[in-house]
Amino acid sequence: MNSMNQAQKTQINTLTAALAHAAHLLPMQGPIGVFIHHNTLHAFQHLPFETAVLEASKVFGTAAYMSEAQFRKELQRGRIQEEDIEAVLAAEPYAEVWPGKLTRSALRRCLMLTPKRFLTAQNLDWAIEEEGLLEGDSARSLFFACESRLVAEAAAQPLVPTRPRDGVLAWTGTDIDEVIHPWLIRFCSVFVDQGLSDWALPRRDEGFYAAVHALLSAPGLLEPELLVGVQCAFRAHQGTPEELVRETLEHFEVPEARWEAFLTAELLALPGWAGLIHRLEEQPELAPYTPVRASLMEYLAVRLTLLRVAAKNAWRGQQGAVNTHWQRSSPDLPPQKQTLRLRAAQLFDAASRLGLSATALSGDAFEPWRAEVEAFSEHECCRLFHLAYERRHEQEILKPLRQHRRTLDLSAPRPRPVAQVVFCIDEREESMRRALEELDPEIETLGAAGFFGVAVHFQGLDDAHGVPLCPVVVQPQHAVFEVPHEGEQETHLLRQSRRRQWAALAHAASRGSRTLVRGVVTSIGWGVFALIPLVTRVLAPRTAGKVRRRLENALLPSPRTELALLRESEELIHGLLPGFSVDEKAARVGGMLRAGGLTRNHSRLIVLLGHGSTSLNNPHESAHDCGACGGRRGGPNARLFAAMANHPQVREKLASEGLVIPEDTWFVGGYHDTCSDEVLLFDTDKIPTGHQAEFERVRASLEAARAGNALERSRRFEAAEGDVTPQAALRHVQARSEHLAEPRPEYGHATNAVCMVGRRAITRGLFLDRRAFLVSYDSTQDPENNSLAALLGAAGPVCAGINLEYYFSFVDNERYGSGTKLPHNVTGLVGVMNGHASDLRTGLPWQMVEVHEPVRLLLVAETTPERLMEAVRRSALVTELVENRWIRLATLDPESGEVALYQNGQFVVLDEREVPLPEARSSVEWFGGKLHHLPMAKITGIK
Repeated sequence: MNSMNQAQKTQINTLTAALAHAAHLLPMQGPIGVFIHHNTLHAFQHLPFETAVLEASKVFGTAAYMSEAQFRKELQRGRIQEEDIEAVLAAEPYAEVWPGKLTRSALRRCLMLTPKRFLTAQNLDWAIEEEGLLEGDSARSLFFACESRLVAEAAAQPLVPTRPRDGVLAWTGTDIDEVIHPWLIRFCSVFVDQGLSDWALPRRDEGFYAAVHALLSAPGLLEPELLVGVQCAFRAHQGTPEELVRETLEHFEVPEARWEAFLTAELLALPGWAGLIHRLEEQPELAPYTPVRASLMEYLAVRLTLLRVAAKNAWRGQQGAVNTHWQRSSPDLPPQKQTLRLRAAQLFDAASRLGLSATALSGDAFEPWRAEVEAFSEHECCRLFHLAYERRHEQEILKPLRQHRRTLDLSAPRPRPVAQVVFCIDEREESMRRALEELDPEIETLGAAGFFGVAVHFQGLDDAHGVPLCPVVVQPQHAVFEVPHEGEQETHLLRQSRRRQWAALAHAASRGSRTLVRGVVTSIGWGVFALIPLVTRVLAPRTAGKVRRRLENALLPSPRTELALLRESEELIHGLLPGFSVDEKAARVGGMLRAGGLTRNHSRLIVLLGHGSTSLNNPHESAHDCGACGGRRGGPNARLFAAMANHPQVREKLASEGLVIPEDTWFVGGYHDTCSDEVLLFDTDKIPTGHQAEFERVRASLEAARAGNALERSRRFEAAEGDVTPQAALRHVQARSEHLAEPRPEYGHATNAVCMVGRRAITRGLFLDRRAFLVSYDSTQDPENNSLAALLGAAGPVCAGINLEYYFSFVDNERYGSGTKLPHNVTGLVGVMNGHASDLRTGLPWQMVEVHEPVRLLLVAETTPERLMEAVRRSALVTELVENRWIRLATLDPESGEVALYQNGQFVVLDEREVPLPEARSSVEWFGGKLHHLPMAKITGIK
């Protein structure tokens, strides 16, 4: 850098800024083992939702909403109703198309409600010649009237390529992306590899650029022409990657004003790999095992060097140099516009649906009518359909909820529950909570973000390193370790020794299977033995899982453990405080209990259940884990909270602050596996003798509830038998979690649509179809809205991120999602590719979203509009989500039960027309035999 002049330094600064801004458009997904849901369009979140999805569709070439054909199917089956379309159109600006005869609203209403011919340049001739589009004199006259009045648009300028690849392709027919991407993908995959590759890149610790440079400089390498050229380019350049990128931009004669656009286009050519490099550059600790010195600038330097050499090779024989001619417009890049004939046919279809004749179109009204019809593009039509689609959802949630609330008397004192079970707010736990309350009405359930207010960097007994267990918007300041009990050290050392031996053996076998000699020996010698567990995992997966667990228990003894959570030293461990002080424990326990309204009427036994998901051969397994725990399992958080809440000094501190936990109340931590429906309870040996009766009752109820939950989940699995018992359903979901070939071990968050923030009493007894995040909150105990603001700040972005990831992965599964998982292969333990070499697939596979309804999250808070907005504005992130309409907002008044919906910057009281609230004696009676989403219902068996 010292050898550069001031102008060059200024250019480097400009380049760095341009790259930083371009990087905002890259996917934020980190390694797939720590899949964290987020808004796919995070780079556009500062814009209103409708504007953002339109802008993103232009940048990425993606869909903004479901297709018009899909919406019309929803209209046909009644999911969208005519009144929804009328309500949406009534909110649109008023305009007259034909003064006194036709308004914009009436035109759009007719075009949305009548069947449409989807005419394109590809099917127009077929529609005319084979389907009789223009049969009859009136039809031909109408078509001619449309065609004759159209004026040809000014000839569009030929497209100017934005990337060298486009210019070279137009002039030579060679797609240089197909030349450079296979090599770039190999370089990236081996650079970020976390243990699958036998050989590491040379000089990997020095960064991507240095590693690729060293690899291509290795002697004796059989190199194709492309890599020979790259090798020469590297040797000729002695500067930094930044200088190499700047020189390449100058070589392709890209003016500074277009640097950002040029870099953006090149990064988005392989957004998955570029995004992962960028993510690991910002957060290297996300690497599962071995951090890498990732740099997006170095990635770009390698990419542009490959591009420069490939372009030069492809341009041979062309007149002029590629660096000066690639930006020329070409007749091979035709302007993208509709032909007059197609426009006429589409206007003809609209006129036919409106009942217009050729005579009606002959006057001066034709031009404004044509402009309105053509302005009502498919995107605009889908926008209105989407609003109508969401309106119907709001009506079917808010009105029955209001009706149910008006039947409740919340002023009556509640008896002390036999037990209280605190679940994560995850919508998958809604059915588990309902099943538990249905089986034992004297048990009360509550919902809290699954990290239970304990942001911690946790390292389990068998973990190689610690991981943060908290929402991604929170940075943990404390480290907690799982350690063996006193007297269990010998068992622990034996377990660790055997684990190391087994790992070494497995690693050697894995590496040997990929070599020539040992691979042959392994295949012949062990192939038959390997076939047995392989077949068993497919034909009898539940049995295979039992056998595996028994072998593990026999060969790997498990010592009793405890959590080292007491602060014994102020010395930092990797920048973190070891454990918690008494005041810190009390602050976290009190914060969670106050936020959830659990400040009085405590039961003798309070169980906290974190959650996660375990499945076999599922690369997206961590996407099913707890979002509030940073995409990891929340069992340690529940166990940690229980240990804190049971501490006598913590109780004393809380009592001095006015939060009295009865002496006979005991907390138990636990874990619920949302895939197998297994429930584990921790530290049960510490439960006081006097609490054994309550504990056995709760354990039995949880055992029965998980079977009932499995039965409800199984209704969506077509492989499950239609008429089964809860126990049979439980065996089915257990088998799915162990099945080697199961593409849908569980559906994850595919049903999410609502977030309820309020007292359990307002939703207890309601069938919510596993669609609602349930956040416990009591506004009567939160006069200053502190708890509400804390809940929204932590749970709001998590729930919104989950919802929006599912929305975009559904509406465009190939580009926002990762397509079908069937061709996916894991690469480097960091992600999946299609086949052996493709861009890194980001987003969710189709098998995770296929049952989803793409609606924005409807957050309903039991408070007043004024108090809710005061709490919202305490968080800039939540304010952005609300004001830009990335989530929908409603309130349920704690006193009157009145519902108000946030629309266009203000709350509007819901009209009094009711939507029926059906009743059923049990959940099974309501969902039995049904596959699709079900409306809300009152389960009369829950009191």
